[in-house]
Amino acid sequence: MKRRHRTFLSLERLEDRSVPASITFTAGNLFISTPTFGGTGLTITQTTANTFSVTDNGKSIGPFSGVGFLSITGSNGNDSISVNLGATANYTGSLLINAGNGNDTISLAGTKMMNGSATLLTGFGNDTTTVAASVGGTALINSTLGDDSATVSSPFIGGDLNVQAVKVVNLTGGIVGGNLTIQDIQVNNGVTVSFKSNLTIGKALNITTGSGADTINFGDSAGRVITVNGSTQINVGDGTDQVNFGVGPPGADSVTFNGSLTLTDNGGNDAANFIGSIRIGGNAQLTFASGNVTAATSGPFSVGGNLSITAGNGTNTFGITGGGVAGNITVNVGNGSDTITITDSPGGTIFSTDGNGGTRLQLLDFTGSETFRVNVNFGSGDDTLDAVSIPIVTGVPSILTGRVDGGGRILGNVFNQFGMQLASTFILINFP
Repeated sequence: MKRRHRTFLSLERLEDRSVPASITFTAGNLFISTPTFGGTGLTITQTTANTFSVTDNGKSIGPFSGVGFLSITGSNGNDSISVNLGATANYTGSLLINAGNGNDTISLAGTKMMNGSATLLTGFGNDTTTVAASVGGTALINSTLGDDSATVSSPFIGGDLNVQAVKVVNLTGGIVGGNLTIQDIQVNNGVTVSFKSNLTIGKALNITTGSGADTINFGDSAGRVITVNGSTQINVGDGTDQVNFGVGPPGADSVTFNGSLTLTDNGGNDAANFIGSIRIGGNAQLTFASGNVTAATSGPFSVGGNLSITAGNGTNTFGITGGGVAGNITVNVGNGSDTITITDSPGGTIFSTDGNGGTRLQLLDFTGSETFRVNVNFGSGDDTLDAVSIPIVTGVPSILTGRVDGGGRILGNVFNQFGMQLASTFILINFP
């Protein structure tokens, strides 16, 4: 009987044919694109001044000398792109990274500085960006859409720093010479911005967020010194937002706005907490739309100009240390049950106007020898005015002068006077 011989099939191992990144180097411009899909990452390292080596998926390419512009384009996969400026010499050129779509990780590191600008574009996806190296020019971090995070720990950025469409922003650097702009207006994104280091901003600070629960923290539990030399504008959307000027124990964080401060909230149950040692060189304006709003000072607080607070309909609570306000304090509230407490008199006049809810205005003095100048117009609700002076320091009661109009509910209004003296020019209208 003839025997049959069986043939067994097997797979032959082929050589690695993964294609490394495409590189073009011409006239000082180094273009790197399409890193290995699914590889271990793309790393570009400066070895000497303006000389870079490239490693893609473990394979080294280069070096390339005389680089004046570095451009990196990622794939639509989950790319890891790292640029290290090294510790030998400054890079005199600029950097552009366009990571493409995917959940990308971008890093700019090194102890030496990039003299030009850095532009980091992360595209669609949940991206992570870290900027630790100094940048002599401007720095831009832009994400199109996704749950992105960015940490900027650069010791120095000479120009503007612009962070766009990033959900979590951590600022742990030292100096931004120009403007700092943080903008994320994605719907229901919920932005968190944290100033976690001693930071000086040379010009203006602008923060804009969309709808969602936003949190902005100036400082942390370690006690930070944050200074903005220009004007500051914070515009948050219509979610439940919280802005904390200081995070640690009262007075631990030092936050200085040498220009004006404008905080605008577009609706929601929001809070503005002045917890640190706060100094505002110009005017301060806080504007809240309808919602249950709280704003309070719990540490040293000073305003070089006027302080203005406007709130819509809702149950609003404001607690202000007025003694550090050089100018006027103006509070305008809507039709809600509001409580306004002003401790110590400002340098100017207290103006207060409310709607048709029941408002309680408390004027408190625990020092003595102060003069509270007021111009108060209550609405048609049952309103209360407390004038309290407990002169612990000077032993001399403070004085209340000006005009208070109780509005339409004459029999429902209450005036509580405890220790504070009424000047001969004080006028009380529409109270029992």
